Amino acid sequence: MTEQTQSTPIEGDEVRALRQRRGLSQSKAAKVVLVATRTWQQWESGRSRMHPAFVELFRLKTELQAAPKPEPVAQPHVWPERDDEI
Repeated sequence: MTEQTQSTPIEGDEVRALRQRRGLSQSKAAKVVLVATRTWQQWESGRSRMHPAFVELFRLKTELQAAPKPEPVAQPHVWPERDDEI
């Protein structure tokens, strides 16, 4: 099943499942979207609903963090020119 962008807030168990699929604790998940841990806990418990903008932000940021880092490209060494070679 693929995750889809939604235009309505998601339910608490969906928030929990989203976090668990990323392998994050509540406090780390909260830091990803720059909210208090208590806010994340309220989203998961269903006391408040996670706005779709936070859902999208969380998905984007966690997908970017999970993406493999590109291999560094070796740069050829360029020797500085000497003034006395003129």
